[in-house]
Amino acid sequence: MTYDKNKIRFQTYSWVVGTTSFRVAETKYKIEKQLLILDSFKDDILNSSWKEQQEEYFYSLVENGLAKEKGKTSDREKEGRQISSSLHYLGLTDKNRILQNTAYELLDILKNRQFNYDNIFGVRNDSFFYIKQFLKLEFSNNIKNGSYKSFRIQPFLAVIYAILKTNNALSKDFFTFILPTIKNYDELIQLVEKQPKNIDKYLLSKISSMENYQNALNYFIEAKKSKDIFKKDNILINNNGGKNDIKFLDLYNSLLSYNLYWSFEKKKEFILNIKFPKNSKNKYLYRYILNNDKKLTKKQLDKKAINNFENSFLFKYSNSFDRNFFYLIQLSKWRINLEEYFDLNKRFFSLTDIVIFNNDFISLDEVAFELFNQIGDEILNIGFAISSDDYFNKLYNKIEIKDISSKFDFDEKLLLKSLKAKYPQINISNNLIDEIKKIKQSYLKNNFDLLIDNYFSDDSLEKLFTLIKYRQDKDIIKFKELQWDCDIPTIFEYLIGIFWYKISQRKGDLTEFLNLSLDVNLLPRRFAGGGNADIVYKYNDHHLLIEVTLSNKDNQRKMELEPVSRHLGRYRLKGNNAYAIFIAPFLDPNVLVAFRAYANLPYYDTKDTTNFVKNLSIIPLSIDDIICMIKNNISYSNFLDLKQKFIASSQTDGYLWYRDIIHKELLCN
Repeated sequence: MTYDKNKIRFQTYSWVVGTTSFRVAETKYKIEKQLLILDSFKDDILNSSWKEQQEEYFYSLVENGLAKEKGKTSDREKEGRQISSSLHYLGLTDKNRILQNTAYELLDILKNRQFNYDNIFGVRNDSFFYIKQFLKLEFSNNIKNGSYKSFRIQPFLAVIYAILKTNNALSKDFFTFILPTIKNYDELIQLVEKQPKNIDKYLLSKISSMENYQNALNYFIEAKKSKDIFKKDNILINNNGGKNDIKFLDLYNSLLSYNLYWSFEKKKEFILNIKFPKNSKNKYLYRYILNNDKKLTKKQLDKKAINNFENSFLFKYSNSFDRNFFYLIQLSKWRINLEEYFDLNKRFFSLTDIVIFNNDFISLDEVAFELFNQIGDEILNIGFAISSDDYFNKLYNKIEIKDISSKFDFDEKLLLKSLKAKYPQINISNNLIDEIKKIKQSYLKNNFDLLIDNYFSDDSLEKLFTLIKYRQDKDIIKFKELQWDCDIPTIFEYLIGIFWYKISQRKGDLTEFLNLSLDVNLLPRRFAGGGNADIVYKYNDHHLLIEVTLSNKDNQRKMELEPVSRHLGRYRLKGNNAYAIFIAPFLDPNVLVAFRAYANLPYYDTKDTTNFVKNLSIIPLSIDDIICMIKNNISYSNFLDLKQKFIASSQTDGYLWYRDIIHKELLCN
């Protein structure tokens, strides 16, 4: 067999949005925080260089909870560089991490809290920002990245096209294992129509068609298996060099001696002693050898298990053991890598809030589907940038969606007519964006109520609040397999919002009341903005500000006392009839004293001391109080009656006021 050792090297076989070094939970929040940090580094980078600032940048990441301390300077520099790399790929910074106009567009939205939904997709403006960025994104020579020189594809458009062609139900397998390996639109059109069912067969055809793998296979078959060919010659084509593939030599040698004519007992002993790489998390490695997703135990080794082993890929793909071994290693590595890329692509495309990831299918929300369906197959004729300069000029700068392509200058009348067919209540004579807002509000309301019915019964809320009280964070994250993409304080705030919505007989728009960024599945995200009350419920005759915290003891006094009174005071100064509720797992007695004192203290406008309000009403509640309200079925109208008693009480000692009146009136004893 002929081969060229010089051609045995890793070549990129799939695309991925972002970089695997930034495959993290709370992607949106951590992008925002990094932009704020990099903005403060701008002058330092310009006056020295990005390389010189990488270690200091890493320290800032640690201070903001985005990284963990590293021992070596080189490790700190590397992590600072890697964590920020996705910002460059998204067009928020250049390669030297200088913020571009797009970054300031996003920061303006965050700092000025411009979260209105005044765009054609009916999503928050920060999500609309990401839609525009992904519509600009391409993988081609234009991006100045040698890894993608053989690609010519716009990944977001490819996803949209595939979803449209599958009637808004693209299979997870296609999105995970096939779509990222597609390099151009001719291939995309063919495969979307064909919809390959056998993923292994498809991936093997890809692997066997690549010249580097064919050279490596021929060399592997001919060569004596030694540490040198695994390590130095990178015979299994690892992206990080052969040092990471040496672990497969022992596996190869341990499998090579198997004999089909051995006794049952000897076969069992052999399989038990197969030298799989230590701590391997590659389930496909076991699958292609044992027909099982993990190593077998002695109890599991019956005749059926041995038969599965002897009929596995290792022996049945071809009549050549070396060929089979080579391909099963490649196939298992491709599978694991593509699953990792799925997770990354999912996290980034989810930033748009129009791509919905269910268990088995990927779809677009209904408005986005109608919008892109209007373009249809022409979505693939958007066109690539004419040069690298043209590409980065568009990627780095704020532009209107219609300027990305004229195809995104939607025909409003035509779109209103198509929406009217699904939503008879809309008025085709009205403004398109206003009608889309109405559709979204109805859609969100219905879906939120369905979400609450399915996941947040009274029993579930009681259990979750108890877990939060005792900070059993792992159990919270696993609860009913909800895909939380936020921290526990944000989950607590979200759950309080749901609880209050339920006791208010589900009146009003919960998505408007919550001061949270919600994803397309209506679960919360953190965002880097701040400065307002956590939840603002606007009832007909009054407003309620709810402040939620997990802080206690000294931290509660330091972190919450001033903001709670400030938020309520400023809100009241605007002429609003409002009161506040403060909720924490445990209540500091001195915080209680201060909150009660505010009932008899004025709150001044610092810019005009002739303007002030009196009698700030702040009701403190613990998690135990919330659980009591659930158990005792206390509605908001019941609570309002109790609230009048709380406020009218003559008790001025805040601690005694809470203990003897509030806590008891809620029937907690």
